Amino acid sequence: MPVHSCRPVDQPLPVRIPGAVGLDRRPWVARAACLETPPEVFFSMEAADVFEALLLCRTCPVRLACLEHALSEGEHYGIWGGATPDERRRLAAIADPPLAAHDEEVA
Repeated sequence: MPVHSCRPVDQPLPVRIPGAVGLDRRPWVARAACLETPPEVFFSMEAADVFEALLLCRTCPVRLACLEHALSEGEHYGIWGGATPDERRRLAAIADPPLAAHDEEVA
């Protein structure tokens, strides 16, 4: 059963995935529970993969840093910090100030 909140089927995997260029400069990444997990698990539309990713995130010592990264960088796809894209959109919408408004002011 596909989970529709992760990634449209016709789009390739995003460039920014766990372990991708740039993330290796963040000190928290070295302690992430997902280091040995294939990135595709976090960007899958299959319910079993999403469930596996969310379970792994629950055990991760850097879950909040990962979630903060996803929110600040506007990650649109995949599981980050134990949150689905829909959950991150809701978090961003209720942030004080709203993260989307902050991004527009900086741009």
